[in-house]
Amino acid sequence: MYVMQTLAELAKGLHGKPEVAILAVCPGGAKSDLNRGYQGVVAGVFKWVFGALFLRTTEQGARTLVSGLLLGEEENGRFWRNDIIREPAPLLSGEEGEQLRRRVCGEIVEAVGKDVLKVKVLSEFKAS
Repeated sequence: MYVMQTLAELAKGLHGKPEVAILAVCPGGAKSDLNRGYQGVVAGVFKWVFGALFLRTTEQGARTLVSGLLLGEEENGRFWRNDIIREPAPLLSGEEGEQLRRRVCGEIVEAVGKDVLKVKVLSEFKAS
């Protein structure tokens, strides 16, 4: 979430409106073949019961992704799950959350910048 919030902040243009909308979208658990490596009778029964009780269909999960695309720029930097904008956790908001976000993103850029020249140049350009 920290990286997404930072990207959303960087996407704002001169007038404070985002030039590109950045939004985290979570479709939730959905039925798929990702668990195809687990085979056998017990695994098959467990997968069927778990899927029937807790998982959404892949179509329902896809609808969440599509509905997230339809949100306007006012939702820039937010978290969309189950067709609801979720409020950020206390650690993601407020003064302490903002300081932590800046520190975490700075450390990520520093770590990636050691291996990726473009990130290093961009971070140095932004710092000046």
